[in-house]
Amino acid sequence: MCARDARRRSWLLLALGWLGGFSCCYFFSVHTKRWRHAQADGRRGGPLGHSLEASSRYGLDNSTAEALSKRVRLLCWVMVDPKSAPEKIPHIKASWAKRCDVALFMSSQADDVYGTIGLRTEDAAGGNQYYRTIDAFKYVHRHHLRDVDWVLKAEDDTFIVVENLKLLLSNYSAEQPIFFGRRFKYFVKQGYMSGGSGYVLSRRAVSKLVEAVEMKACDDEAKAEDVGIAACLEKIGVVAGESRDLLEREAFHGVFPEQLLTYEQVGQPFWYRDYSYHPLKLGPDCCSDFSISFHFMAPEWMYAFEYFAYHLRPYGYQHRPTPIRRDYLWDSY
Repeated sequence: MCARDARRRSWLLLALGWLGGFSCCYFFSVHTKRWRHAQADGRRGGPLGHSLEASSRYGLDNSTAEALSKRVRLLCWVMVDPKSAPEKIPHIKASWAKRCDVALFMSSQADDVYGTIGLRTEDAAGGNQYYRTIDAFKYVHRHHLRDVDWVLKAEDDTFIVVENLKLLLSNYSAEQPIFFGRRFKYFVKQGYMSGGSGYVLSRRAVSKLVEAVEMKACDDEAKAEDVGIAACLEKIGVVAGESRDLLEREAFHGVFPEQLLTYEQVGQPFWYRDYSYHPLKLGPDCCSDFSISFHFMAPEWMYAFEYFAYHLRPYGYQHRPTPIRRDYLWDSY
């Protein structure tokens, strides 16, 4: 009897072992598949398969941002190197780009997997980036301009706080020929907007740009991409807008924030100070509380900034009144 019971226990333990092993394998297989899908699909998760939106459902009132979002329609297009598309696009989609009304990815090669739109790769003057940017604006003008008010151009290492950008743009009409960004002072009389910080054109500005290009009015502007675009826009009467807040703090930033928040650049040659259209401020006054963009952002830092901007909250603090500049130049437009 004891031997029979021992055999039964042995078979029972063996069956439980098989069942447990099968369950573990199934669980691992299913969740590994989900993790891979989350990694590939920027809308659902980041490199670890975590969704930053999951915790935002609790204790967050974004009704004001949603109302603003419906009022200001923004298309964001990002210039991507085809070699870095797998490393960049999923993370851009998972962070700031999901808040744009339309998000497009432009490259020298079309890629169905990552959804990049292929643009020209060669031109007579060798200014590939300038001409690809022109082609991108042509594509937007042809396919999307009727459905949006503003068009943002960004690099694949730019981070954008979309709600703050829409807050700035809400003070202006999309029919005004105007563009915004981090303003540099060389090469163009009214200044040009740093390509790395991102710059945004009104619907009217995009129309005028494309029309000028098609009329061969800007063929001689094939310089550095951001300089060439600004030179063309100045030629056709598109105004360089002011994006600083009422305390004269910048909103677009063409460098990583640590270079601005510390004073280590004081007294040292710093190209950013030399190029800035307005006197450069370092330390806490470097950046508006409603800053819009930062440059040189690695994919992992996009998730860090996503957390800092939308999740981290010191208890007991209330936002101050919005210190956004209103440019009365356009009141009678």
